[in-house]
This record gives sequence, C-alpha cells and structure tokens, in this order.
Amino acid sequence: MVDVVLIIVLCITPIALSVINALMIIHYQNKVEATYAIPTKIIIAIGLIVGECCVLMLPFDVANTTVNGGLPTSTLWKAVYIAVGVFAIAIFPFLFVWHQNDITDLTGGGAVSTVKRVVTSIITVLIIIGIFAVVCIAAYIFFGVAEVEVRRLDSGLIDSEAAPNGTGCIAPCGTRPGYVSFRVSPVLFIITVIDFVGYVIMIIFGSVGFASVPYDLFYGFINRPHALSERIYTEQKTKIYNEAVELIKWGKDLRDHRRSGDRKTNKDRMKYNKWRVAVDLVDQRYKQLELLHSNPGGPIVIGWVKLIGGFLTTIFSVCWILHILLYLIIPNKKILFLNSMFIAMNEAWTFLGTIAYGLFAFYLLCCVILGLFKFGLRFFCVHFYPMEKGDTPITSFAFNAILIMIGAITVTHFCTVAFSTYAENTDAAQVFVESIGSLRILRYFFTYSVYGMVLLPLVALFVLCICKCHRIKQYPAYYYESEKA
Repeated sequence: MVDVVLIIVLCITPIALSVINALMIIHYQNKVEATYAIPTKIIIAIGLIVGECCVLMLPFDVANTTVNGGLPTSTLWKAVYIAVGVFAIAIFPFLFVWHQNDITDLTGGGAVSTVKRVVTSIITVLIIIGIFAVVCIAAYIFFGVAEVEVRRLDSGLIDSEAAPNGTGCIAPCGTRPGYVSFRVSPVLFIITVIDFVGYVIMIIFGSVGFASVPYDLFYGFINRPHALSERIYTEQKTKIYNEAVELIKWGKDLRDHRRSGDRKTNKDRMKYNKWRVAVDLVDQRYKQLELLHSNPGGPIVIGWVKLIGGFLTTIFSVCWILHILLYLIIPNKKILFLNSMFIAMNEAWTFLGTIAYGLFAFYLLCCVILGLFKFGLRFFCVHFYPMEKGDTPITSFAFNAILIMIGAITVTHFCTVAFSTYAENTDAAQVFVESIGSLRILRYFFTYSVYGMVLLPLVALFVLCICKCHRIKQYPAYYYESEKA
C-alpha cells in the first residue's frame, strides 16, 4: 500500500523548491534584466528543481524503504538521472550559447540573426554531446566492468541431502576471496562519468561552502545595516571616490607599462592581480555604502536570523567534517557517528531520522551552490561568469546551472556512501554503493576515500583564506597602497 505521507511530501517538495529558486534568481539577477529572458529563467529554475530533487530523493528513498511505502523509487531515480543529464549536457549549454550570442550582438559583434543563433547553439550542443559520448565509450571499454567481492567456497561435493547440515560441503572446507565480474549498463556508466566530473566541483566548492557559509552569516550579523547620517555618508563616499581616482591612476600606469613592449615579469603580473583585488574591494565597499544609505537600519529580524543561522550552519559543517573523518577516512575503525544518530532518531519517530538525513544532504548541496557563487570559476584573479547579487547576467545563470546539475549527482553519491549504514537496502545504495562503488580500478577511489582526504585539507585552507580576506577587507586602502609602492 502506498503511504499517504510520502505522496504529500512528493507533491509539496517541488513547490517549496520552486519558491526558493525563484527568490534566488530574483536576488541575483541583474536589475536591468529583470524582465529580460523570462522563459530562460523559468527553464533554469525548473532544472535547479530537478537537481535539488535528485538530492532530496535520498531521504525519500529511505522513508519509502523504512515504512514499505510501495512507491517505485527505482523508476523515479531513473527519471531523475535522465532529467539531470539532459539539463546538464543539452538544455543548459544551449541556453548558455544562445544568450552568449545575444551578448555578442549587443556589444557590437555584428547582427546575429535568430536562425544563426539557433544553428550555432544546436551545433555547440551536438559537439558537447559528441565529445561526451566519445569519452563515455572509451571509458566504458576499460572501466565499465563491476567487480563485486565475494567469498569462494573450496571443497569436494556430494549430494546436498547427504552432507552435514545440508551445506553440500565435505570437510575440510575452505574459503578464499574472489570477485564476480559483470558489465554495468551504459546508462549507469554515463551517470558514473558525470559523477566523477562532479567530484571536482563538490570537493572544491563544497569545501568553500563548509568554511564560508557560517562565516558569511556571522559577518552579515556583525555588519548588519545601521542608519547613516548624511555627514558620514558624504565622508565615506568622498573617501571611496578618492581611492577610486588613485586606482584609476594606478591602472593607467599598469596599462602604459604593458603597452611599452617591455618583457612582462611575474612581478608585473602580481601587481596587476593586486590591482584587480583592490578594485573589487573598493567596489564592494561602495555597494555596501549605498545599501546602508538606501536602506537605513534595515529589517532588524534579518540580522538575528543570520546570527541563528550562523550557529546552526557551524554545527552542520563541524558534524559533516567529523563524520567524513571518523566514518570515511579512518581505516578499519569506522565510527557510525551520524548514522547512529539517524538510526536512534528513527527509533523515536519513524520519519525523524529521515528528516535529519535530508537536512544534512541538502546542506551539503547548499554548501556546493553557495561555494560556487562565492568562489566561482577563477583563473588567478580573473573570475569567469560570476554570480553577483543584483548584477548577474543570464549567461552566468546558465553556466553556473550546468555546474550545479553536475554537482547534484555527486552530492547524491557522496551522501549515499557517507550514510551507507543508515541508507542500506535502498535503491540509491544499490546504484552508488554496490554498482558504481565496484567498478574496475575506479572502486579504489571510493575504497580509500580519496575525496575525503582532499576535501578536509581544502576546508582548512579556505578557513585560513577567509581569515586573511577578512583582515584585508577591514583595511582595503592600506592594502593596495602598500602593494602599489
């Protein structure tokens, strides 16, 4: 019999996620483009819902298994996997190229007809699919075999009815380790390829999120808007103006030096990078000043919500870090930790542990998303397709949505492995633990928890970087003036 509670959750979850994604897009979109490309924004919101549902399917799968809900979660997983792949490989790249051509048109790159834009976008998507197919086929030939570890029984054989206890074994009996090999389905291997790409996204941006999400909330409370007098506003604006004039002069000096034909050295590149950092800091200070002036005091409740959120997210981040260390990294000494907590909560109430499991899984996805928005795709100090509050173009939305969709698959896999004791016997465990976790050669990546060994040091590194950046933000003028000298 199908459980009514699961049906209600299945209906409510997409609606709640729709509201969250709509608010996120409104918060980040360029105010000038508020009414621009609305169909694209709707498609991006739908795609993000699919990626988020991929992660939230984990607690749903556990609940369905626990109460024998009768829902076909195996079929739902296949539908979600296919939808995530289509959005990540075809739909979002199409939207990205489509609007990239639109930007070329607006910036004087020549009139780009609608037909040409459609053809260019389709060709680009076909090239991406072709490259992805070649990679998948080549990898499938070499790594598409799962090797499941078994214990082999060595003995003579007689009639099972005549054997003691019906074992069919004649003493002396012996066992030895062995493997049963079988080739996984192509669809499952495609998920594996996306999954491995997503591990790079999850490790980098997830570590940023673990460190930055609590910090940003505490920092938001400490620096919550306060009413500014006109005198202070004018003084601060004049100070920022003078700093901007100095930065313009400094930038012209760097430009003249680059055009002089002299050989560029590492010192020159470092000066340019420091100038870019100083420009970004002054720009942030100006936006913060205008926010304080236009919204004096601000809603008081928001500041306190950030404080409470800072404490809660700190608890989540610390628990995740400890769980990765204790359950995944320490060899032969697995401490169940959060698994034990979820099991105990389920004993108190059937769905309590499932809710907690969902919160931890969704928090990891939020850390990946917010880490991506904060750090983004960078090459040294050059930031490609950044997500900026109130100033994000549609191309940045499409590009970052691709990374989020790929990362969602990996978050699903990672949570299934991290909570394998609690989520055993689920359809997700059969896919990620028993099948993908047994692939030839690739299984060692999971057996030795390579991702955890990389993620934890990166979290420590980003904590140190955030502390360093916090000091710089307090004294931006002294910082770039000393570097300029």
